Amino acid sequence: MRELTKVAHRKGFSRKGHGTEESPAPGFIVVPYHPEASPEASWMCFVFALPARDAGPGITDSALGGPYRLDIAVRDFYSLAKVRRKTRDFFLSLLVWKAASRAKG
Repeated sequence: MRELTKVAHRKGFSRKGHGTEESPAPGFIVVPYHPEASPEASWMCFVFALPARDAGPGITDSALGGPYRLDIAVRDFYSLAKVRRKTRDFFLSLLVWKAASRAKG
């Protein structure tokens, strides 16, 4: 993640992943939401910091960090490792839990 944020700064992208550098996350999930052509072909992405799987019982509101916003060049985006099914399912359950907890109050 550190390298992607450095590239975003170097290439002059507007979304630079502010906040990801403070995250002690063991991993991140990158979710593209819109292509962009300037200053270079890239994806506008949401970045979520994943909590450690052994973080303890229960899920706190801060378990899922983000979303952070980051522009990632197309070439860099397609070179990222694909998410494993277990990690994807874990992420989706955290995202649903977070959305449901926000809807309650």
